[in-house]
Amino acid sequence: MANSASGVRQDKTRRVVAELETTVGTPVLNPGSPTGSELEFPARADSRLAVGDGDAISNSDALDGLAGEVASTRGAIGRAGTLVTEIRDYSGQDPFPPFIKQLLASGMEATHSTPNITLTPSTKAITNWPGNTAGDRSPASMTIVEVLVDNNTADELTATAGAVLKTKLILGTNGLMQVSSEIVGIVVNDTLLAVSDTDLSGFGAVPANQGAAPIVMKGATWTINYVDSSGSTALSVARPKALEIEFNANIVRIEDPTATDGYATAAVFWDEAPTVTIEFADAASLAEDIMAGFYTQTGFLDINVSIDTNTASSRTLTVDVPRIQYDAERTNGDGARMFSISGRAVREKNGDTTAPLTIVWDYGT
Repeated sequence: MANSASGVRQDKTRRVVAELETTVGTPVLNPGSPTGSELEFPARADSRLAVGDGDAISNSDALDGLAGEVASTRGAIGRAGTLVTEIRDYSGQDPFPPFIKQLLASGMEATHSTPNITLTPSTKAITNWPGNTAGDRSPASMTIVEVLVDNNTADELTATAGAVLKTKLILGTNGLMQVSSEIVGIVVNDTLLAVSDTDLSGFGAVPANQGAAPIVMKGATWTINYVDSSGSTALSVARPKALEIEFNANIVRIEDPTATDGYATAAVFWDEAPTVTIEFADAASLAEDIMAGFYTQTGFLDINVSIDTNTASSRTLTVDVPRIQYDAERTNGDGARMFSISGRAVREKNGDTTAPLTIVWDYGT
């Protein structure tokens, strides 16, 4: 039951339903007429929608011959918030499961070669989502709805359309694999919160092909190389952990005087490098290379991580960051000497077409 006897509502009786938009900036979900097939994301409790860039226009300079200040006027208002989801396995040769759609709404584009969806940072404009059939894809915008199920009698919803995401990929060793995104969206139907709505218990459903448990970062294949002008050297790295990749896409909210609430779907630009952090154990066999790359800034790390989401069906997720220009700090971790690496995923030189970040979803056989 959502309510306690005193009327306090449980936070866990929420769900997040989302989908990429067939028309950019136009809501693709209709909670008023639920079908039960809407895509419920495997969201974590940090996920929620909020008001963003809500301008209050001051009237402190208004003159009316009286003491005191005149109330402000409401200006443009947008949507913000957080979407944190688990990476799960998806059976049935699904090319675009929820976590891939979340990445496509983060300024990534996809190329398809059966059975692989390959994601890279995109210079293409956000375009209409053509559907779930496997194929190449440009970046897309997303409709996101946060639903509060309150005994199915006074359910509430908060929604955003035209959402684009500023995203971080979290691959902590022995922890959950997650996609964490900051939301930049627009208000739907001039409504911030639909209170005491109809019964929304049938709005949204867990995909039938979704794995029962989130993927944990264990049993992965790690390859870490040191790369400089003399070539590539494989590093024998122990205890790699805490790998996080922040995409650092520049999301620009667009003011639109024709829009009801003053904003249009934001644009996404990749004019900064993705940032990468990782830790691994210090060892004599690799210390010289690691510190030389740091001091000279002409040595780089090449990190590739692959994990099977389902071995029997050959479903695999691979993350490749081929050239990380980095700073290195020697620290302590659980009694061991560690390297703490913070760097930027860069291209080798002007005109180099190698993507600074590649994510491959092999959706299996």
